[in-house]
Amino acid sequence: IADSVNTVAYNTLQDIGLDTGFSYMEKMRFSSLSYLDKNNSASAIGGFTNGVKNYELAGAYAAIENDGVWREPTCVKEIKSILYGIDIKDTVKSRNVTVYKSSSAYMLTSCMEDVVKAGGTGKGLAVKGQECAGKTGTTNNLKDGWFCGYTPYYTLAVWVGNDDGKPLVHN
Repeated sequence: IADSVNTVAYNTLQDIGLDTGFSYMEKMRFSSLSYLDKNNSASAIGGFTNGVKNYELAGAYAAIENDGVWREPTCVKEIKSILYGIDIKDTVKSRNVTVYKSSSAYMLTSCMEDVVKAGGTGKGLAVKGQECAGKTGTTNNLKDGWFCGYTPYYTLAVWVGNDDGKPLVHN
């Protein structure tokens, strides 16, 4: 995982089967899944017909940090200045679903911690003084890239690319 060797994800999906793999995503209510994806082994490395939404991806990674329990992602609409006190308002009531065994989530976190350490593809992305884990990804021809990561307190998913699918300019 630290070296982003995609054959591991591909072989894992082959071992558990596409139906089982997709059942995890369905439990986490990924909205853009297509019936075509259920027969596409490239989905193991993000090759989805319609892609996925960043907030859904962040929610999936948050489930790993949360001992395998998925919570419906919330959208922060307002954050007030600390001078006036902290007031964060969420727009979605949380719904909890157990997706993974706690032990599986722990092992996956342990593997993804290496991604943000010195030798991993996400080196330099760790938050100093925090336990951090994450995963990087790119597509062929530098069309886009992403990073999903988490600490015990925060989860984020960042996507970088062009909306028209053109490759990123590399200077």
